[in-house]
This record gives sequence, C-alpha cells and structure tokens, in this order.
Amino acid sequence: LAMVLFITMSSCKKEVVAPVVTITSLSSTAAFGGDEVTIQGENLHTVENVFVGERHATDVTAQSENSLSFIVPGNASPGESQLTLAMRDGYRVNTLFEVIQRPIPVIDAISPSGAAPGEQITIRGMNLDNLISTTIGGASASIESATNTELVLTVPSGVPVNTPAVIELATQEATASSTSIFYVGENRIANTDFEAGSGDDFDEWEKLNGADQMTEVTGDEAYFGRSIRIVGAGTPDQPWQTQLASKPTPLNFESEYTVIMWARAEAEGAIMRISASQYDGNGADYFYGDDTTV
Repeated sequence: LAMVLFITMSSCKKEVVAPVVTITSLSSTAAFGGDEVTIQGENLHTVENVFVGERHATDVTAQSENSLSFIVPGNASPGESQLTLAMRDGYRVNTLFEVIQRPIPVIDAISPSGAAPGEQITIRGMNLDNLISTTIGGASASIESATNTELVLTVPSGVPVNTPAVIELATQEATASSTSIFYVGENRIANTDFEAGSGDDFDEWEKLNGADQMTEVTGDEAYFGRSIRIVGAGTPDQPWQTQLASKPTPLNFESEYTVIMWARAEAEGAIMRISASQYDGNGADYFYGDDTTV
C-alpha cells in the first residue's frame, strides 16, 4: 500500500500599520508668527510635515520620537486654527491652535519700487491698520487707505529724488523699517510689476527671443500677486537668445539712470543681464550689460 501525502501551504500578506501618532501637550497653545512651539507626544519622528492652518511650517528646529519643535509661519492667519501633523499615506493628526496677531507692523512687499512725490505706493504685509506714524525718507507720508494686510501711502515732497529712501511704519509698540530698495523719483518704465495684462501677456513689454518661455506666475510664488517666469535658452554663452524688452523709453544724453530688477533663480548658476538699445529708425545699436549671477 503506497500513500502519497500532499502538504499545502498558504500565506497572507501582512498589513503594515503605521505607528499611532499622539499629541500629549504643546509648549504653548497660542503663539505669534515666528515663535517656536514644542510638541510632546508619541511617534513624532514619523511626522513629515507640520501645518498651522493652511500654512506650511517649513522650519522644524528639532525632532525625535517624543518631541517636535517648529517655528510658527510668519504668514499664518491670526485667530483660532488647527495644528496639523502630516505623515505618510494621508495620515493626519490635528489639534486646536491659535495664532496671535503681533502688533508690530510687517513690510513684505512694496509696489512700485520707485515713485515720484505725490504718487501713491502700496505696501503689503501685516498689522498695517493701527499706525501712529508713516514716513518715507524721514518725511511724513499721508495714508490713503489701510487694512491689516495692505497700506496705500502718498510719497511726500521734500525727500531727495533719485535716491533710496527707507519707509518706516510705527505703532504704539514698535517701528518697522523697509529692507526692500525703494527710490523716490520718476518711474520711467511702465508696468514695472507686470501687474497689467492677462495670461502670458504683459502690457508695455515685448517678448523677443524665446517668447514661448515667458509665462505668467500668480499667487504666493509671485511678487505682489503677478510676476513673469522666464526659462533661458540653455546657452550661457549666448544669453541674448532669451530677451524681454520694455517699450521704448526716452532717455537724456549723459544722464544716469537706475534700473531695479527683482529676480529669483530656480537653479544655481542662473544668470541675467540688463541691456539698452538705441533705435534710429533704420536699426539699433545694442549696449549689453554685464552678466549677473542670480
């Protein structure tokens, strides 16, 4: 008698369960933007991102299994909100958190970067609606309108023209000074912030070489709400392969002019330059500026 034994084996896939993340305490449940907050809990080493409301807290100063410290984003919206810990696979843990509005004024952006006496400029930032003093170049500047995040001033007379001027905003508690370059003087170039236009078109500017590589940028990535993204032709020895030109601007012979250009590079080693062209009706002479690393 012969016997044959059949042995069968089965296996099942073991489900991997992510460690449970818990928050046991916060060093503070209410803080100003820029303050450091420390979370105590369990499995905090698995946290990949921290959010305060809708703002990403990119500055995590310390992280371990039972502790995580981060800086409250300076642009977090004031008021009651949620602190969110984000882990892999959409796993989230939330707790209540309050961002306290700091009374110190904050200057984030100025538009335009140059304006003559009597013209208006717009400042964006925070805590701009409770000011007791506003000055440009040391001279008192009148307030045309003010909200928490936007302030409109008129440039005063008596400030030396064609020179940088510091803007100072004061509350009862503190004074904020601008770090961005601002000139008092006539702005000779139109649509300097690229605010006018639609889609990938920018009023008063002409796309020359590489036109299809110049596109609109909006939202948080833009300066003052709207900017232009320019992708170079990839020929560092021939930067003229990508050109954006302002409409013709009359200049006076032997006069000196200052051009301010805000630029941010997406990759290390990017270059740009500012050049001038002289048109005589039959052609143009080109005066190329120096290459500048951004």
